[in-house]
Formats: sequence, C-alpha cells, structure tokens
Amino acid sequence: SEHLVFFFLVNVFLLHCGPRVLCPHRVCVLQSVDAAIGGSTYQHSRVNQWSSSVVENCLGQLTKLGKPFKYIVTCIIMQKNGAGLQTATSCFWDNTTDGSCTVRWENKSMYCIVSVFGLAI
Repeated sequence: SEHLVFFFLVNVFLLHCGPRVLCPHRVCVLQSVDAAIGGSTYQHSRVNQWSSSVVENCLGQLTKLGKPFKYIVTCIIMQKNGAGLQTATSCFWDNTTDGSCTVRWENKSMYCIVSVFGLAI
C-alpha cells in the first residue's frame, strides 16, 4: 500500500517496539484503517462509520495478538482543508510495561490519526 512507505517516515513511540519499526501493533492499525477507509474520499456523513470501524477492527486485531494488555484505541478523522489540528496525551502508568503507538494515515482528502494505549494486565 502507498501508505506503508509514509509510515516508515513518521517518528512515533511504538508500543514495545522501536521507532520506525513496523511492529504488530502498528500493522493492526494500518490494516484497520486501510480496511475501513482505504482509497475513499472524505465524506462527512461517513466519518462516524469509518472511525467506529477503525476502532473496532483495531481492538479485534490487537486482542488476537494474545499479548497481556488491556487496550484503549482512539481515532480522529479530519478532512484535508488547511485547518490545523494539535493533540496531546498524558498517562500515569508504568513505563516498563505500558506503552502507546500513534499512527498518522493520510490520503488526498483526509487524515486519520489512531492512538493505541497498551496497559499491562
């Protein structure tokens, strides 16, 4: 997919993976976004459906990994129209066992930003 090349260039903290690595958690996000949105053009009426699908697919795939985590997944879908978007997260957790992964996906008409938080059980 054209999006995989882009993701290698994004410098993000990966859930128990090093930066710029295509780890299983990140693969789950990429597959979920591609399955839900793929090559679609931004349509406001479909954003709720897309974001729900991305989150549900991610959780399903993450659970299948069989890792000892509880997961939280968030999804932001935004039309490319020149507007700015800034997000921030803060977590109080155990840095040795818990982690997060944020992936920015884009096509010609929209951005999709998915964050996964993994909390050790």
